Amino acid sequence: MTAVGEPPVAGARTVRRLLVVGVALMLPRLVLVWFLLPPAFDLLLVVATLVFVAGLFCIAAALIRHQLRRGRRLLWTGLAGLALVLLAGLVIGVAPAGGDAVAYDGGLLTPLPVALYNYLYLAVGAASQLGLVLLLGSFATGVGRLLARRR
Repeated sequence: MTAVGEPPVAGARTVRRLLVVGVALMLPRLVLVWFLLPPAFDLLLVVATLVFVAGLFCIAAALIRHQLRRGRRLLWTGLAGLALVLLAGLVIGVAPAGGDAVAYDGGLLTPLPVALYNYLYLAVGAASQLGLVLLLGSFATGVGRLLARRR
C-alpha cells in the first residue's frame, strides 16, 4: 500500500518484463556487429541502433522501478548513472574511435578484431546512454515524488 499522494510502485513482474524487453530490443544491434553490410543497409543499422537505445531505456526504467519497489532512494542510482557517463567520456577521451585497418579477405562476416572493436565502442555508447537515462530518470522521478508529497 502506498501513502496518500504517492504513485503506485511497479511489481516484480513489470520489472522483469521491462528487463526482458530491453534485452530483446538490444539483440539485433549486437548481432549486426558480426556482418559486413553494404551501404544499402545503412538504414537497417540506424534503425537497429535506435532500437538498441530503446532497449537501454527499458533497462534503465526497470532498474529505477526496482529501486522504487524496494523502497530505496534513487540518489545512488543517479550517481551510478553519472559515473557511467563520466567513465564513457574518459574511455572516449583516452582511446578515441578510429584505428588501423584490419586485413579483410571478403565475405559477409566481420573479422574478429573488427567485431571486438565494434563491441567495445557499442559498450561505451551503451554505458553513456544508460548512465544518462539513469541520471535523468532518477532526477525526474525524485522531483515527481517530491511534488506529489507537497500536494
